[in-house]
Amino acid sequence: MAIRRSAAKRHGLPSVVQLRLTPTPTQAGALATAIQVCNQAATYISRLAWQQRTFPVLDLHRLAYHQARAHFGGLGAQATVRAIARVAGAYANRRATKKRAHIFRPHGAIPYDARLMTWNRDARIVSLWTPAGRVHISYTGREEDLKALDTLPVGEADLICRKGVWLLQVAVTLSKPAVREPVCGFLGVDQGVANLAVTSDGAVLPGRALPGPIHDNGHVRALRERRYRQRRRLQKKGTSAARRVSELLEGALADPDFYFDALSQARLPSWSKGRVALVGDAAYCASPASGAGAELAVVGAYRLAEELAGASDHRVAFRRYEESHRELVNRKQRIGPNVRMMVPKNHLGMWARNAFATSMGLLSRGS
Repeated sequence: MAIRRSAAKRHGLPSVVQLRLTPTPTQAGALATAIQVCNQAATYISRLAWQQRTFPVLDLHRLAYHQARAHFGGLGAQATVRAIARVAGAYANRRATKKRAHIFRPHGAIPYDARLMTWNRDARIVSLWTPAGRVHISYTGREEDLKALDTLPVGEADLICRKGVWLLQVAVTLSKPAVREPVCGFLGVDQGVANLAVTSDGAVLPGRALPGPIHDNGHVRALRERRYRQRRRLQKKGTSAARRVSELLEGALADPDFYFDALSQARLPSWSKGRVALVGDAAYCASPASGAGAELAVVGAYRLAEELAGASDHRVAFRRYEESHRELVNRKQRIGPNVRMMVPKNHLGMWARNAFATSMGLLSRGS
């Protein structure tokens, strides 16, 4: 689902609510036809894009719009535009690694925007485009989702058929909490690369060649020298594997942001001290297998801002922020056996991991 940057979304937090549609058999058939036609059109446009090596959305629109409309009789103008946008998005990130044209699943989800759907919130009915014409379908959902749909700005939606159940996942924009100046005040710090940190009151802590001893700001210089020594150790490895990845190493060594260290995880008993509260990886340190670093950071920042806006004392806000977010963070911090196996702690574990990887490769080639 594409959550586009609009004036409303720049001032709020995007979220998704899920509704359950209750179509009649005739309406369900029309929705199934819409999904099938839109996915076939997207695959058709994808093959055109791959053959002509045309991937930017505007160039692809000029190439494929009229051909797709002529090839699929029931395909509407806006449905064609959405299919072209889906194809451009599919090639945007993985174009260099693709070996063939991207194929869209015949029964995959399809996007709807404001021109393809309209809402009657009082009657709990949504009007959706299909090749056979508009269908007006009742919807239900959780009370909080229905309330969000009634009160919040609505964006695009995805139409999904899951085991015979029709669902509509709708993007909404949560309202931004009112900002209030706390009684005791607080200091915000943003970490960076060129500058190690920039505070909300304008102080800039530079990151280039800090002077001083290690116990003072000079510890940054010591860490960078340590990274340099690590790079040199990698270069001195003369194994066959090291020779095969020489190109990769050259790119890594040329990167000023090169980082190389043991896999570790920090679990903090508290995320705040005094007037400072932590968010993101500095506080949560999710498991590498969870893929939830961005999710935890966004949700945590939103909850912290909400609590600061509603409390007169920052200490109360920090406590409520941690209580509301700790359970989710604890779940995401658990490291499963798959990660422990791939990052062993001794030579026996390394041997077991390599033997397992080799056996899996042999089995895949044998099949």
